[in-house]
Amino acid sequence: MAAVNTAAEKHAPPRVSSRLTEAVTLLRDLNDSTGAAPKRPVWLSATRLLLATLGSVFAVETLIMLLLDRLGPLPPLWEAVLDSTLLSLFVFPLLYCVLYRPLERLRREQGGAVAETTRLYDSLHLLLEASPYLTMIVCDGRIMYANRACFARLGYTEEELYAPDFYFARLLENPDHDAEAFTQAKDDEEHSGADGHRCVLRTKGGEKVHTIMHEAVIRFGDALAELINMDDITHRAAMEERLGILTTALEQSPVATIIAAPDGTIEYANDEFLRLTGYAEEEVLNQKTLMFRSERTPKEIYHDMWDSVRNGRSWQGEVINRRRDGSDYWASLSIAPITAETGEVTHFVAMHTDISQQKASAEALAMSEWRLTKLFNSVQEGIAVFDDENRLAFCNSSLARLLGYRSSRELVGHNLFDFVPTDQHDIVRKAREQSKEGSHEQYELHLTTLQGEQKDVLISASPWLDDSGQYSGSIVAFLDITERLQAEREMRQSELERSHEAKLAAVGSLAAGIAHEINTPT
Repeated sequence: MAAVNTAAEKHAPPRVSSRLTEAVTLLRDLNDSTGAAPKRPVWLSATRLLLATLGSVFAVETLIMLLLDRLGPLPPLWEAVLDSTLLSLFVFPLLYCVLYRPLERLRREQGGAVAETTRLYDSLHLLLEASPYLTMIVCDGRIMYANRACFARLGYTEEELYAPDFYFARLLENPDHDAEAFTQAKDDEEHSGADGHRCVLRTKGGEKVHTIMHEAVIRFGDALAELINMDDITHRAAMEERLGILTTALEQSPVATIIAAPDGTIEYANDEFLRLTGYAEEEVLNQKTLMFRSERTPKEIYHDMWDSVRNGRSWQGEVINRRRDGSDYWASLSIAPITAETGEVTHFVAMHTDISQQKASAEALAMSEWRLTKLFNSVQEGIAVFDDENRLAFCNSSLARLLGYRSSRELVGHNLFDFVPTDQHDIVRKAREQSKEGSHEQYELHLTTLQGEQKDVLISASPWLDDSGQYSGSIVAFLDITERLQAEREMRQSELERSHEAKLAAVGSLAAGIAHEINTPT
């Protein structure tokens, strides 16, 4: 391993690129193994040396015996030695082919395996350093190796992570829970790393990093370590948390909500919707929204609603829906389309509330208002409400007829001073001030109609208070006393004339008596 000089080392800091080697070497040392490449076996070298030595010795002896043979016949002993030497010339090559050649081939194969292992190690190291996963090798709680993604995401330096007193547990948000998971991974080596579990880390700055952690046990004889791969899912965890909040909000919402496909197939319904309609969830899912439609709702409303939604527009309105028991109810319905990035409508969400009670109350109120209006307009006196600046806010039809208008709406917004002569404005102002103090006033005014006629009216004014009890205007009743005053004037005129005639008659009688006395002397 010491001779390895890979492409990964060229793209990584020296300490980082060599850290994996140091970690593996240390783990092997824990089992009294070596981290270097396997050397040639001693017995193989000794065999080779022995064969070479014996071959050399017998070769020298053979040469000597051949020289001696030229000198004449040899003794029997020397002949035996010579025969043995000649035999060795055939035996030792045979031994070389049978023993040494296979052993030498085995050695070369081992050397090739070492080279292949080195190449695989280089590829593994390059893969770990380029991996987006946070990868560590942990032994006895200490971090033996960490790839560059760990340093970048966690914010620690090499000196800090590889310090003798820095333990992996310091990175964990919940060390007790994750330590239990590590123990289980060690006890079940066969399935270690098969199923990841969630783990929260803390960066140097205190930020939470949500991960899916996979542990694999590395065994070197009796020594165990953990290869830890962590997938950073912080963004996904945030999205899941947000989705969980939204889901909980939908489930607990007091508004009945469904999510459906563009063709109206219901894919989701919350509890309030099920409670309101009386259906069970399995009865609603994968059904069409038409199941809630009532014949009392005009078809034009549904046509407009679907046309808006399918064209990506929201829709709001009131419809009549039908419950599971067949009863109808008024619903205030809001529908919004859900579109993809391409603008295509993929789903729509519909929310509605039961407004049957509000509808009934509104109908009852409308009927009450109609009755009050009929009663209000049937009164012969003109009645009006003026604000604190004497602007007319509301009046009945009798006042409109009194002032020469066709309807009461034409009078709204007019000021009382528009119909009162200038010389009587002070009377109106004084009456308003007294009304502010809570008193009820009654006085006469001359009013000018739209046609210019003069009307004599008797005014009865009372204060109009708002919900907080503050003065906000006056409620005024107008009694037309024009004819009554005219009759009173005519009656007074008639009485004057009769009185004058009586006086004339008395004078005539007196004159006649005097004339009679004059004409009749005593």
